[in-house]
Amino acid sequence: FVDGLLELIHDLHQSLENEKSFSAFAAHELRGPLTAIKTHVQLSQLMLSQTEPTQGKIDFNLKHAEASIQRYEQLLEQLLLQNGMIRPVHHLA
Repeated sequence: FVDGLLELIHDLHQSLENEKSFSAFAAHELRGPLTAIKTHVQLSQLMLSQTEPTQGKIDFNLKHAEASIQRYEQLLEQLLLQNGMIRPVHHLA
């Protein structure tokens, strides 16, 4: 009985350590895409505040921000799938 209880405590501890490790890894990996999104949005806002913003440059920055968001979503889904935190979503074509 005691051995089983000690094994259960060990497994719980290991599970918590894995979760902490996953959280640290996810936070580190997601920081880059979020910084890119923030930069593109801030640059677009700066262009809009100027007297003659160029539509093409703003559109370019917003498309880059959108691409960063998509990469961020994919990375987050992959991380969650790898850790069994979500089930795969099958997109209909």
